Amino acid sequence: LSLNGTPEEGDLLFHYNHRWRGIPAHVLPIARTAGADKFCLDLRSGKVLFYDPYLDEPVLYDVAPSFDAFLAALYREED
Repeated sequence: LSLNGTPEEGDLLFHYNHRWRGIPAHVLPIARTAGADKFCLDLRSGKVLFYDPYLDEPVLYDVAPSFDAFLAALYREED
């Protein structure tokens, strides 16, 4: 998970200002998967959401009830 790319693309403010269609103003993209899907933080509720930009209609899926819960659920797969 990252917001990789150019230094500008690694900036949260850049991603907030360049939200993909369907991401409301109170939702901040915080990480990108290898496939360019986004994990977002809902600034109103504190929930972590998942955004799949390849669907016909934009949908935000609940992933975790909080950022702390999201971090606690992350793990590294062993090789």
